[in-house]
Amino acid sequence: MNRGGSKKARKPIATAVYDKFGERAYQNLMRRLELVQKAIALELERCTYDKKCILAMSAGVSVQTLYRWTDIYKKYGLLGLIPKKMRDELKYGKQAKQFRSMDRRAVEYIVSMYQQSPPPSVLSIYKKLLIVAEEKGWRIGSVSTCYRIIRQLASSNGPNLDS
Repeated sequence: MNRGGSKKARKPIATAVYDKFGERAYQNLMRRLELVQKAIALELERCTYDKKCILAMSAGVSVQTLYRWTDIYKKYGLLGLIPKKMRDELKYGKQAKQFRSMDRRAVEYIVSMYQQSPPPSVLSIYKKLLIVAEEKGWRIGSVSTCYRIIRQLASSNGPNLDS
């Protein structure tokens, strides 16, 4: 028996999810897709809300989630049904860590300061950052955010500056 012929042809996005995140992530994506397609099919009938409530309950999600997934699917297609962390990882090729409280240039400044030899203390980096950020108009976070950036830099490849 030829097992290769029995598999359904996967869409490129679904294949990328399967390859990068495995069978479980792929199955979750396909479950979302099937649920959304059923919800869209129900839009042609009467009493849509009641039927969508039943559909959502049977799938173990809230009605609000079902409506949100349906709207996202209509706007962005299958890519919109992929959870954001996975989508970012697919898009950037590595786990995207963002620091919302800091401008990208401020993060780059912290990284460049820390890469000096020997690296200055986090507190001294932050104090210098305060001065530069005020001059350049950068948005910066707290000293704790500075510690997180440096901790990530020390423990991995560094913060993701691709975004």
